[in-house]
Formats: sequence, structure tokens, C-alpha cells
Amino acid sequence: MQCQSVFTHITDEYLAVERLRSELRQEHLSYIICYYTEEYDFRAIRSAFLRYFPGVPFHGSSSCQAIMTDQGFHVGPVIAAMAIYDSGPHAYGTGISNCEENECVSVALDMALQNANRIGEVPNLILLHATPGKEEKIIESIDERFGTLVPIIGGSAADNHIEGKWSVI
Repeated sequence: MQCQSVFTHITDEYLAVERLRSELRQEHLSYIICYYTEEYDFRAIRSAFLRYFPGVPFHGSSSCQAIMTDQGFHVGPVIAAMAIYDSGPHAYGTGISNCEENECVSVALDMALQNANRIGEVPNLILLHATPGKEEKIIESIDERFGTLVPIIGGSAADNHIEGKWSVI
């Protein structure tokens, strides 16, 4: 597994994602994690990722005012991506739901497992981004679902001034 991060301050979502694509290697591209500041429309980012990275699973979350990469601290407006390259056997799946109830969490988990071709398995790792105040309930639902502790990384989506302008894709 290898990783590569890129970022841009281009404010047009389609042009920004197109720039990210132009800077990322495409061979063995297995998964993309995207972060962006609140100035971006998450719907347009999602649409641009579907257009420029067809068939590549991705996950994204808004960030508060800036993003840090291996290249430094980037004050917004900014959008960044971390690409994961994997040439061996691997499984990356994504799922999303707009509520924190057990049933909704289960739907998102089923979606991710299906997208990873791992239905019925317990994940080795979950990357979780949730909106503020929802995280603990979602984690409880994940623990209940699998009956064992699954390592979880990630965090809360954020905006610049805690005004509810956060988003997850």
C-alpha cells in the first residue's frame, strides 16, 4: 500500500477535483479520502469525484478553516485528497446514511461491505466521519452490529464557525 496527498485552492469544485486527478497517479488507485473547507459545495464535490474518478471509492468530510497534508498547513478555501494505492488483494468500500439510528448505521455498513465485496465479514478498520453530536451513537451502533470492537479512525465533520455548514460525502 502507498499513499499520495494533493491539494488545491481552486474554488470551482469541478476544476479543483480535475486538478487533484491530474496530480494523482492512476495506476492501482484503490481509494480516495477527501477533505475540504466549508466554501465548497459538497454536492458538486461528490459529482466531480464520480466524474473524474469513476469506479474508485471515495469518502470525504468538511474541515474547519484549513487542511494539513504532508506538504504543510493549507488555509481555506482548500480541497485536498489522500489517494491510497494497493496492487495486492484489498477491499475498500464506502457507505453513507443521513441519520444515526441503528437501522441507518446498519444500512451504511451494509453498503460499505457490499461495495467492498465483503458481505457478512467484520471490517479490519472503519473510517468514520459524522456530523457533530452523532459520533458516539454511531460508534455504539457499529459495536452492536459486529459484536466486537472494530478499530475506527476519522472524526467529526466541521465548518469554520460551528454554524452547521459541515458535510460528509
